[in-house]
Amino acid sequence: MPTILITGGSGLIGGHLTTLLLREGFAVRHLSRSAKPDGTVPTYEWDITAGHVDPRALENVDHIVHLSGAGIADKPWTP
Repeated sequence: MPTILITGGSGLIGGHLTTLLLREGFAVRHLSRSAKPDGTVPTYEWDITAGHVDPRALENVDHIVHLSGAGIADKPWTP
């Protein structure tokens, strides 16, 4: 099965997507601000300010799903 790398994997949508993918037999990894490479879902550091991604996160990855960013309810969309 393909390996999927998810940014924002611990969020609402990312968490549900991770559960679904794991249930279907996919290998799943997360990119996050803090690393947990030995966790149930290996999580690798992504330091946006420093422009650094742990290169191990990208090894043999088939697909990337980018879900990180500001939450939809974090702030008003308009004044």
